[in-house]
Amino acid sequence: VLRWDASTTLAWDPVAGATRYNVYRGDLESLPGDYGDCRNGSDPDPTDTAYEDAEIPQPVGTAFTYLVSVTVNGTEETLGRASDGTERTVTTPCP
Repeated sequence: VLRWDASTTLAWDPVAGATRYNVYRGDLESLPGDYGDCRNGSDPDPTDTAYEDAEIPQPVGTAFTYLVSVTVNGTEETLGRASDGTERTVTTPCP
């Protein structure tokens, strides 16, 4: 679910066994390959299933991309696969 107003709110279904959700935000122009940086530092509760981003992309007409990974048993799971089937990896994983 993605909602735009004064902020962007992301929400997702819980994953069994998850202890934390890691949100990555990047710039649309950086795709493919750069999936952004970890936003957990601006998330008051990375254990819940929502993230609110108060920043609006600038300049007008640009956009952010978001991906969410899950941590289970102390290990961060994959960010999934890109449309061409390659594994998505981040250059700087969440701490």
